[in-house]
Amino acid sequence: MIIDHMLPIDHTLSTDPDTRARIVRAAVEDRAVHAALLPVVEAGLRDADAGRRAVALHLARALMARSLLTPVLDAFDAAPEAFLGVPDPEARTGAGTLAQAVFAFVREARPRGHARAEAFLRQALSWPELRVEAFYAIGMDDGAVLRPHLVALLGERPDLAAALGTQYALLHKDEALAACEVLSAAPEAPRRAFWAALSRHLDRVHAIKLKVACRRALFGGP
Repeated sequence: MIIDHMLPIDHTLSTDPDTRARIVRAAVEDRAVHAALLPVVEAGLRDADAGRRAVALHLARALMARSLLTPVLDAFDAAPEAFLGVPDPEARTGAGTLAQAVFAFVREARPRGHARAEAFLRQALSWPELRVEAFYAIGMDDGAVLRPHLVALLGERPDLAAALGTQYALLHKDEALAACEVLSAAPEAPRRAFWAALSRHLDRVHAIKLKVACRRALFGGP
């Protein structure tokens, strides 16, 4: 298909980056080009070639096409192994995976309250390459969802310990003891950083009994 005798829509996934950028610009300005491009991108999400899947994902994000949200999630759910751990040749930094490209699109394109997209973001806490991004997307909003992943998260990002301690003291106080029980298996340094922030803020809200219970859970003793 040729639109305006210049844009090779059917071959978008295999064209050079400059041509793809021109097609995206045209799609933003012309609804006919946008409509023609969407099925090409959707088909690319299921392509056997990782490079073409990468192009499709980046085009979906460039278009910010919410109509592609379900096809992207369908493609991931049908074959997670085609995305998780698969290098993304289109990543701007030169590093990244196709799963991270999926995550970026879903995070940015999801409408408020989209149950399937929100479930994907929560599930991403289970995957090492997406865990930190998932924490920033939803972690501060749901202490119970985050709790089972605390040890792994701090294993990757021990610098988050103080922020997490603050979160559980002020935002999710009812989850603080359970979080400490989970973190009893974490290395000492992040445990102590978590505890320093948690105890300080529990003092501020006069939660003395909870503070004592949390200290015992984290470090043992009377």
